[in-house]
Amino acid sequence: MLPAVPPCSRSSNRTPTFRRCEGVLLADWNRSTATGTEHYRVYRTRTGKLAVHVSRPKGFVHTAGKDGQLTGWRKHFATDQQWGETPAAAILEVYDTFEDLRAEVPAELAALVEVNATEPEVEDLDI
Repeated sequence: MLPAVPPCSRSSNRTPTFRRCEGVLLADWNRSTATGTEHYRVYRTRTGKLAVHVSRPKGFVHTAGKDGQLTGWRKHFATDQQWGETPAAAILEVYDTFEDLRAEVPAELAALVEVNATEPEVEDLDI
């Protein structure tokens, strides 16, 4: 089952609603970037669509100096420091076909999903 995630609309001031759906996990992939880490999970839904859940953890920003370019020990002893945090984010996107998914996710993840997406779907048996 997919984890419950809030909707990805940032412009709304509403309280997020949580939704749940079912799927088969095809790939669980992580990568690090200059801004932090990203955790991707790709599921095949009951209707055959591909759902991609991307989560990014809370980030921390710290700059110092008049132009924000101080580094090393000078950064920590500067009198003009700025710092802050970016919120954690979780996004759920659903694609109708594998070709749609391939155009939107990193190539390495698409290759991993392609291998597993060819496996037969799970058949529910009423035994």
